[in-house]
Amino acid sequence: MDINWRDKGQLSILDLTGSFEVSAGEWEVVALRSAIAELVAEGRLFVALYLSGLASIDARGLGELVLAHKTLRAIGGALMLVAPGGRVRTMLSVTRLDTVLRLCESEIEAIDGIPRLGMSHNPERRTATLSAVHSASSPIACRAM
Repeated sequence: MDINWRDKGQLSILDLTGSFEVSAGEWEVVALRSAIAELVAEGRLFVALYLSGLASIDARGLGELVLAHKTLRAIGGALMLVAPGGRVRTMLSVTRLDTVLRLCESEIEAIDGIPRLGMSHNPERRTATLSAVHSASSPIACRAM
């Protein structure tokens, strides 16, 4: 899986391409966690994962999406999934994660959704949570969650 990111106003968009099927080395997990942790450290709390280029995702990959969602929500941010394709959308539906995670059909819908998600940020809460985000990027902390 490859990750490229770009910013559109207050929204950071991570383009995921390839396949999010976690290998024994778990490098896919580390890449996504590191990207989310870096964005949070920069104060970028609204993140959209653009999934149209993602061919497939396994259960471990879905777990990482949930972890990213929980991480961002805990500090007043939000995760949005944009344009998931066939297999990815099916996995989200079968696992009912499409009822938990916010799905958008386009980047514009994700950008327009930011004000409705709430723009208030609590800097004290953000600072306290940053260390938890960075510690969550280690494989040991991940398994403990």
